[in-house]
Amino acid sequence: MKLRILLVAFSISVATLFAQDASRLNKLIDGQRNAFESKKKALALIESGASLLKEQKYKDAASSYLAALELDPSNSAAYFSFATALSGSGRIDESRRILTVLFEFATPEEKSAMNSKFGAERWPGGAFAGFSSAYSKQTLAGNGWGAAPDDLEGIVTKKESGFYTLVHAKASEDAIRGNSAGMMQSTCRRSATLVGATSVLESLARSALREAKKENGTVTMGSYSCTIANGSASCSGVVRGHSILECSGRGPGGSYAECDCTVYLPVQQGKTSVKVD
Repeated sequence: MKLRILLVAFSISVATLFAQDASRLNKLIDGQRNAFESKKKALALIESGASLLKEQKYKDAASSYLAALELDPSNSAAYFSFATALSGSGRIDESRRILTVLFEFATPEEKSAMNSKFGAERWPGGAFAGFSSAYSKQTLAGNGWGAAPDDLEGIVTKKESGFYTLVHAKASEDAIRGNSAGMMQSTCRRSATLVGATSVLESLARSALREAKKENGTVTMGSYSCTIANGSASCSGVVRGHSILECSGRGPGGSYAECDCTVYLPVQQGKTSVKVD
């Protein structure tokens, strides 16, 4: 009798164990299916982010990479692209934080590759301070040549593929009258984009003339040209691809009733394409 009870109890335990295993297996399969679906969606978002990054649509690219990483947090390559997009949109501190974590958890081989590409001194304590410092100097110095905002290596190696200039702009009258902080910031940036389209060419031309030690002359660069005569500038060429990076409020109390913004203009073949006559 005792043996029969023991056998029944054992059979029940085995049946329960198999039932539990079957339940766990089903959960595992469901989890695997969900993981595959998430990775598939993440890859599509990463491809979209890469296209946006090439078009220098940094804010949209950052949003796309963020959505991808929320679906697949294990994609380390996407983190690096996300950091690149953030840096291009002026969000340097966030970009540096991501790069810091990447370096901290990288394998020895990955760290070696990072150091080989950027230089070991760029990663003191994994903070990538070299990039942050170089970017800040490049984008806040006013006029001057530099690498594209998303070219991390070019920034620290002082590549000269485009021209930066600082422009002053004003928010719309409606935004100022309504004292709307968000509207003032938005319209001031929009105004800076319009002002920057012409002022960046003039700033580039004046910079080239100063280097050539001339007061007047014609400066050509790719499809653009500017003639400076008696202090006045006349520029031609439709400006395309310029972008607004960092902006600071210069209105009362630091508001965006007025603002200073850094404009970047990519120039085909960079500084070497500039000719002064």
